[in-house]
Amino acid sequence: MWLVAWAGGVTATTETAAEALLGSSAGLVCDLTPAIPGDHVSLVIWYREDEDAPVYTYDVRVGNAGLVPVPATSMAMLSTVGGSHWADRSLGDRAYMRVTPTDAKLTLDPVQADDEGTYRCRADFRRSPTKTSNVNLTVIVPPREIVVTDDSGNPVKNGVTMQYAEGASASLSCVASGGRPLPRVSWWRNGLQLDDTDTVSSERQRTRNVLHIERLSRRDLLTVYLCEASNSQTQPPLQVPIAIDMYLRPLDVRLLGDNMPLSAGSVHEISCRTHGSRPPANVTWYKDGLSLGAETRDIIAEDGNSTTSILSLKPLASDSGMTLQCRVHNIRIPNSELRDTWMLHVLYKPEVGLTLGASLNGSNIREGADVYFECHITANPWVHRVAWTHDGRRLVNNVTAGIIVSNQTLVLQSVSKTTSGIYTCIATNTEGSRDSNPIHLDVKYEPVCGKNPQRVFGAAKQEQVSIECKVDANPVASIFRWTFNNTASSSVNIHTFSVEDGGGRSILTYTPHMDSDYGTLLCWGKNALGSQAIPCVFHIVPAGRPDPPHNCTTSNRTHHSFAMTCTRGFDGGLRQRFSLLVRDERESLVLNVTSGAVPEFTVTGLEPGREYRAMGFAYNEKGWSRGSVPIVVATMPQPNLHEQRRSTAPTTTVTVSTGAWPYVALGLVVTLLLAGILGGLAARRDGLCCARTRPIEGAAEVQDVEAKSRQRPTIEPKSFSIASGGMLPPEEAADPDLILLTTGDPYCQHAYGAYTISTGSSAGVLNTCLPPCLATATTSSINRHNPKRNCATQMPLRPYHVTWGPDIQIHDELPVASPPPPPAELCVESIRRNVQTQTQPHPLPPPQPQSPAPPAAGHKESSV
Repeated sequence: MWLVAWAGGVTATTETAAEALLGSSAGLVCDLTPAIPGDHVSLVIWYREDEDAPVYTYDVRVGNAGLVPVPATSMAMLSTVGGSHWADRSLGDRAYMRVTPTDAKLTLDPVQADDEGTYRCRADFRRSPTKTSNVNLTVIVPPREIVVTDDSGNPVKNGVTMQYAEGASASLSCVASGGRPLPRVSWWRNGLQLDDTDTVSSERQRTRNVLHIERLSRRDLLTVYLCEASNSQTQPPLQVPIAIDMYLRPLDVRLLGDNMPLSAGSVHEISCRTHGSRPPANVTWYKDGLSLGAETRDIIAEDGNSTTSILSLKPLASDSGMTLQCRVHNIRIPNSELRDTWMLHVLYKPEVGLTLGASLNGSNIREGADVYFECHITANPWVHRVAWTHDGRRLVNNVTAGIIVSNQTLVLQSVSKTTSGIYTCIATNTEGSRDSNPIHLDVKYEPVCGKNPQRVFGAAKQEQVSIECKVDANPVASIFRWTFNNTASSSVNIHTFSVEDGGGRSILTYTPHMDSDYGTLLCWGKNALGSQAIPCVFHIVPAGRPDPPHNCTTSNRTHHSFAMTCTRGFDGGLRQRFSLLVRDERESLVLNVTSGAVPEFTVTGLEPGREYRAMGFAYNEKGWSRGSVPIVVATMPQPNLHEQRRSTAPTTTVTVSTGAWPYVALGLVVTLLLAGILGGLAARRDGLCCARTRPIEGAAEVQDVEAKSRQRPTIEPKSFSIASGGMLPPEEAADPDLILLTTGDPYCQHAYGAYTISTGSSAGVLNTCLPPCLATATTSSINRHNPKRNCATQMPLRPYHVTWGPDIQIHDELPVASPPPPPAELCVESIRRNVQTQTQPHPLPPPQPQSPAPPAAGHKESSV
């Protein structure tokens, strides 16, 4: 025995309770709070029940003074920092205690069934009185199993009961076996306790609770009821969920759709649908109380909650007035039948006839009169819609427009020429639609101006134009009248014109002779109803070259292409077309793209990462417009590619670098040689040849004509300083690829001015234009291995390459298109003349109309 003496006595004993589930851990707490503040525990001893021998000790005294030693055969010593632990063999290594300044907790893990009982803890302090704590440990043994049985006494399997009919009663018995203490058994649903009146059988170690459910409803289908057995407040109960399975009555039955009339002799499908039956309801069809043997098919929904039966019925005329009935019932539930009934109707299509109003004369309806139609209908059942059409188009009620639709009557107020046409009425009932006979409404009206494709005519003096005047009238206009009017004089009647056979069109041939002949022509038509109130107006304007396109914008820019769209300018009184000239950074012509009547261009075949300058032109039968404002377009760069550019010198293609200037100089030298050759032919043919604008020492010095050409041209002479040179060598004079340009175009003189040529002391004035031209090199002037190249594109020329300009003769007479000659700024002319024989300015020839010329190098059609 442990014998401990202390002079201060023993404090009062404290009582506590503890629960532990069998196999889990239990904690027994001993109070170590000293009576004297700051005091410390020296010895903790645990006893069980009323036994005197301890089952666990904790000693922190030095040398264990005052302890009566326990025999070594009945204890095992455990040493820890701050004290010594000892446990009885009955506890073994299942027991350990953790000590804090205020309490000591003895833990048993795992708890065994024989660990249940009362434990006493004695705590000795150095100065304070001894404290004793009693702990009542209860070991909970849960119930072994729960068994639920239905009304038949059979255990419920898989958590689902037998199938109960809707409205029936059910009884469920729940029995829990085993457990210490014996458990309480109760029933729950949706977290709410329904019944806890259980009965206990101690001898058989069972507890039973029976749940009674009166009149099962639809909401009880598959409702989960929970049987719960519990014998501890701290441990979760044992539970078994049970779901109620049921048979359900059909909730409703309905014939789908409207009870529409049926066509005699036609097959109709009638559907009947029911919901809520479990299992799916049985559907049958009856006509006037007799079961139908007609073809049916049933469609059951995936969830089994609805069934749709489709009947294929071909009614007879005698079926009209009989009843059609759909019946549904659940064969598992007596008296569950439901019905839905229709009355049958048999119908036919309408019969329709259309007449014009009785007071109207259909052959004499004039513009402005009121007209009405009547639609006569016979139908069974009566029609539900009457529609009206005019030339196949449906008419709707529009009082503002003078169209009034009122059931079987159509009223047209203040009819006009657009009101003429074919009218029908369409009657519709459930059997279908039928059109009436058509009636043609012929409205008579006075002449009005028709669709004249051209209202403005451009003509030069002494030029004859043909003007067509079309008028619409009913009956056709057979009499016409023409007048001429301008701002300087009053109207003048014109008596010479023609009228087309049958009427409706008059043609006037008009020729302006002087300025006062330009003005306005008016045309009137007349028929049996009267004369035209508002005449057709045609304008006669002086024909001229068109204005250039403007407001040009670019889009769809890529590595090799871009698109450009411009706004058309004045067409000069004539039909115009458009062209786009594209030049590179060195002002070399790259492409000449021609468009149609709309200034929209697609430029392709360009080099990536390059800048180009695009300028648009318009042209008509009278000539070409000025160029539009140049647009600079940069193609997108192409990464990781070695770009190459075409040199402006007449050499092969080279990589862009500073070493290209010698080739440019070489090209200029060759050009001057060619100019010298042309000078020998100046006596019999005036011509110009194009050369590059790079200045070369000792050669011709070409002034900055290019910069001036971008401005609006004036008729101010421009000077070129020409070095004296020799005549053309015979072998180059015979070269067919050297094409001389004809001088004296008055339009070019107006647009680009005159150029002055000076050679030392003598000077002459040469009036000429600057269209694009061709600089070719003969084998006598450059390397024979270098092919001849176009001065604008630097592309090699094929033999007998045709270059165009004003009054140029085509050598091989190939058929070509007619794009515009680009303006003077595309290349700078180097003029070489035999000034020894030219001492006076070259006289200008009389003005001649100039037609579009053949295409330049690089010309292509645009896809608009």
